Formats: sequence, C-alpha cells, structure tokens
Amino acid sequence: MSTQPQFETTAANEISQAAPTRIPAEKPQEEPIQAASPNALNKKGFAEKVFFNHTIMVHIPAGDFTIGSPGTEGNKDEHPAHKVFIKDFWLGKYEVTFEQFDFFCRETRRSLPFDEGWGRGKRPVINVTWGDAQAYCQWLTKKTGNNFRLPNEAEWEKAAREKYSWGNSAPTANKVNMNGRGDGFPFTAPVGSFPQGESPYGIMDMAGNVWEWIADWYDAQYYKVSPGLTPRGPASGSKRVVRGGSWKNGPQFIRSANRSSERPALRLNIIGFRVAMDQR
Repeated sequence: MSTQPQFETTAANEISQAAPTRIPAEKPQEEPIQAASPNALNKKGFAEKVFFNHTIMVHIPAGDFTIGSPGTEGNKDEHPAHKVFIKDFWLGKYEVTFEQFDFFCRETRRSLPFDEGWGRGKRPVINVTWGDAQAYCQWLTKKTGNNFRLPNEAEWEKAAREKYSWGNSAPTANKVNMNGRGDGFPFTAPVGSFPQGESPYGIMDMAGNVWEWIADWYDAQYYKVSPGLTPRGPASGSKRVVRGGSWKNGPQFIRSANRSSERPALRLNIIGFRVAMDQR
C-alpha cells in the first residue's frame, strides 16, 4: 500500500530481518515477585503502577474519542473518522526495553533478539515477532497475576491522541526520535529520552523510536464497519497492525492516526512493542 511504510525493503543495511542472537542462556536469576507499587499520579494527573521488572503502567480512563482522520487529511485507511468508546485500561509508560525482554528470555531460555550493535539496556527491544511480544505478555501475566496483553488499535490511538502525541505542533528534535531531525540518535534511543513528546496521559515515545506491535489484524477498510464500543479489529487477516512510526520514518508516519501493518512472523529493527493491562 502506497500510504504505508515499505517495511519489506531491499535496504538490508537499514532494516534487518535478523534471527535471534544465539547467546547461551544463563541460569535464570529469579527476581522476587512483588505486588505493584501503590498508585501514584504522574505529572499529567493519571495513576501509575510499577511492577517487579520496572514495568510502569499508566491508567487510561474510560471515555469516547474520535479515531481516524477527517476526510481531507490522512490516508484512506484512516477514514471515516468516527467516535468510539474505550473502557478503562492501563498502558505501558515506555516501550518494552532490551533489559526487560532479555530477563524474560533468560528466564524462559529463549534466544536473545539481535540489537544491531546499537546497544541493549534501556533501548526499546527490536527484532521481535508479534508472537514474541505475545509470549512476553503471557509471561508477565503469569509473574504478576495481572492480565497483560498487547493494546488494541483503538486503545493505542486514544492514549496517543493529538495530531502527534505531544499536540498539533510540528515535530522537533527535542520531542521525537525520527528520521532527519538531528535528535542525536541515528537509530533507536533509550526509552523516555524525549519527555517533551509525551502523550496527554504522560506516556513516552508514542511517536517515533520504534513501531509497536498491536493486537489487531489489519484491514484497510475496517473503519467502515468498526463498532463504537472498544473495537477489537477484524477476526482474521494476514498482517498485524503496527503503530507510532520509528527512527527511520518522517512526519507523515509518526502521526497518532497513522495506521500500518506487517507480517507477524517478521523480525525488523524498526519494530518493538509496549504492553497493555486490563483494569482490575
């Protein structure tokens, strides 16, 4: 689709489809399971919970919003703009990092994903499939007793919602890690490096850095039939939705309403994920 980023490119030096790094798994170092910290309010006034592996979840209250773009803006798959009601849920303040994902891999004896030589630690995990992201959510659910999952498309857009996550002003180097903005990071940046780009709920990096796997199957026509209450996407498909744009993309792809997709079995250095959690 011409309106979507061309992930399946021959520019192999920029977009990797690398297999996981074959690093021998260390004996898992079991961290004690701790209950989430008591709710505290972030500077935007929304509750946050912190879990044992430094996962920070932000409460997104129930409410309706207009998903998609007006007819004179955006791409065809963002039309028609329409109101949807979203039940309250929690969304990760940051994209899942290598530090968090590597701990999961070592504990479950999975191979570590390739970091392209850019560094691990607090950088967002990359080169993970949609299934890898699902497995991480299932593991985190088992570890905490809370229902962690990938966000659906409407939840993600509600949490990001302005034209860009920070508002309607044009992207600048202090707000987003994207292509051609001289932000100091030629590839991925450690999560939270652009606090001025936070969303209305205080969530970081919803524009740029890495695309994020979404729970839904992708259908360019879905907005024509989408229900008005917490839409969950089509029942089937060949590609999964990805949202948010990446370090490699320009302004049109980091808009909050922009929709794109990729084959769920691919590992790319422009795609990672963040987790959602159901309200208890």
